Amino acid sequence: KLIPQRQLITDASGFVEITWMKQPDTEREMLHLINLTAFHPASGNQALPMGPITLKLLGCYESAKATVEDQELPVKVKGNYTTIQLPALDAYEMIVLNPYRNK
Repeated sequence: KLIPQRQLITDASGFVEITWMKQPDTEREMLHLINLTAFHPASGNQALPMGPITLKLLGCYESAKATVEDQELPVKVKGNYTTIQLPALDAYEMIVLNPYRNK
């Protein structure tokens, strides 16, 4: 069964691969962003820095942290979506998302 809404909306370049994973034991979720420009012959095997990148995620999250840059990212929740902005992407970044918990 398909989800009726898009799970992820982004303005990231087509050279950014995004993988969204969940850790059922901790309820955390992770976004892995890989800058594929390093694999393009014109880049000289160096990732070309990108950013900012906006990510609109289906779900409500109370926090987001870019772990490679060790930076808390502001989150904006509107309706069923949370929007975060990654200021810059070099070769790789992992964003840890913490969903709102039912109290």
